[in-house]
Amino acid sequence: MSQEHRTKFLTNLKKQSAEGAEALILSCIDYRFFHAIATEMKRAGLDGKYDMFCLAGASLGAQLDFPPSASLPNPKPFLPRAHWQQVFLEHLNLACQLHPNIKYVWVFEHMQCGAYRTFLGSMPPDEEEKQHERYARELVFLIYKFNPGLTTYTCVLPAGHAPESTELDILACGGAEGE
Repeated sequence: MSQEHRTKFLTNLKKQSAEGAEALILSCIDYRFFHAIATEMKRAGLDGKYDMFCLAGASLGAQLDFPPSASLPNPKPFLPRAHWQQVFLEHLNLACQLHPNIKYVWVFEHMQCGAYRTFLGSMPPDEEEKQHERYARELVFLIYKFNPGLTTYTCVLPAGHAPESTELDILACGGAEGE
């Protein structure tokens, strides 16, 4: 890295640190979507102003503490699910404590998600999209229950989204505002 790039990087880092994070992003662990998410955050005016948290399945993963009879089938033996919901909620609370300017939670999901297939089984695309929307909607209510002052946006991205793409082709996006 050249000295000029290093200086610019450090200047931007100091500016971002002074302003603080305004959002927490929950995304799936799939590497193909990180560039598109960063591009969308820049477009939303949140470039460098967000904390990032990744769980397989995004909103599905953030709710895996529910007992099997509540909504999910028993996980396969090699996939324990204890405490995933607790971990997400504790990280969200810590992010809000460390960065009091956080006002938003953005949840990014994607079609043909391996976590959905693993936990819920194979399903046709229209059913998978309904499941993404269902778990995202339930997560919005869960976040509101513990953090009513946050606004939550949920987005389901198409399966074919390429990492070099500069625009998000969002299949579904919803939001809920806190108090």
